[in-house]
Amino acid sequence: MFRTDVAPGVHLLQHGNVNCYLIEEGDALTVVDAGLPGAWAELGRAVRHLGRAPEDIRALGRVAKCWFGAFG
Repeated sequence: MFRTDVAPGVHLLQHGNVNCYLIEEGDALTVVDAGLPGAWAELGRAVRHLGRAPEDIRALGRVAKCWFGAFG
Protein backbone atom coordinates (compact mmCIF):
# COMPACT_ATOMS: atom_id res chain seq x y z
CA MET A 1 0.00 0.00 0.00
CA PHE A 2 1.30 3.46 -0.89
CA ARG A 3 0.17 6.48 1.12
CA THR A 4 1.23 9.95 0.10
CA ASP A 5 1.82 12.79 2.53
CA VAL A 6 1.72 11.01 5.88
CA ALA A 7 3.49 14.25 6.80
CA PRO A 8 4.42 17.10 4.44
CA GLY A 9 6.85 15.60 1.91
CA VAL A 10 6.87 12.19 3.61
CA HIS A 11 5.30 9.16 1.91
CA LEU A 12 4.80 5.61 3.18
CA LEU A 13 5.10 2.40 1.20
CA GLN A 14 3.99 -0.69 3.14
CA HIS A 15 5.10 -4.02 1.68
CA GLY A 16 4.70 -7.14 3.76
CA ASN A 17 6.17 -6.40 7.18
CA VAL A 18 8.28 -3.49 5.93
CA ASN A 19 7.48 0.21 6.12
CA CYS A 20 9.50 2.15 3.58
CA TYR A 21 9.46 5.94 3.66
CA LEU A 22 10.12 8.27 0.74
CA ILE A 23 11.12 11.74 1.86
CA GLU A 24 11.07 14.63 -0.60
CA GLU A 25 13.54 17.44 -0.12
CA GLY A 26 13.84 19.85 -3.01
CA ASP A 27 14.66 17.89 -6.15
CA ALA A 28 15.91 14.84 -4.23
CA LEU A 29 14.36 11.80 -2.59
CA THR A 30 15.61 9.93 0.44
CA VAL A 31 14.51 6.34 0.95
CA VAL A 32 14.38 5.11 4.55
CA ASP A 33 14.37 1.32 4.77
CA ALA A 34 14.26 0.12 1.17
CA GLY A 35 12.86 -3.22 2.25
CA LEU A 36 13.53 -6.57 0.66
CA PRO A 37 14.23 -7.11 -3.05
CA GLY A 38 10.62 -8.18 -3.58
CA ALA A 39 9.48 -4.64 -2.73
CA TRP A 40 11.78 -2.81 -5.12
CA ALA A 41 9.42 -2.89 -8.12
CA GLU A 42 6.70 -1.41 -5.94
CA LEU A 43 9.18 1.19 -4.67
CA GLY A 44 9.91 2.16 -8.29
CA ARG A 45 6.19 2.54 -8.98
CA ALA A 46 5.81 4.74 -5.89
CA VAL A 47 8.70 6.94 -7.02
CA ARG A 48 7.12 7.36 -10.47
CA HIS A 49 3.70 8.02 -8.85
CA LEU A 50 5.31 11.06 -7.21
CA GLY A 51 6.40 12.27 -10.64
CA ARG A 52 10.01 11.37 -9.90
CA ALA A 53 12.59 9.03 -11.38
CA PRO A 54 14.81 6.50 -9.59
CA GLU A 55 17.72 8.83 -10.35
CA ASP A 56 16.13 11.35 -7.94
CA ILE A 57 16.98 9.04 -5.02
CA ARG A 58 20.07 10.61 -3.51
CA ALA A 59 20.22 8.94 -0.10
CA LEU A 60 19.26 5.65 1.50
CA GLY A 61 18.78 5.23 5.23
CA ARG A 62 18.55 2.02 7.19
CA VAL A 63 16.82 2.18 10.54
CA ALA A 64 17.29 -1.29 12.02
CA LYS A 65 19.05 -4.59 11.59
CA CYS A 66 17.10 -6.98 9.42
CA TRP A 67 14.97 -9.11 11.73
CA PHE A 68 16.08 -12.27 9.93
CA GLY A 69 19.52 -11.75 11.48
CA ALA A 70 18.02 -11.74 14.95
CA PHE A 71 17.54 -15.52 14.83
CA GLY A 72 20.93 -16.72 13.78
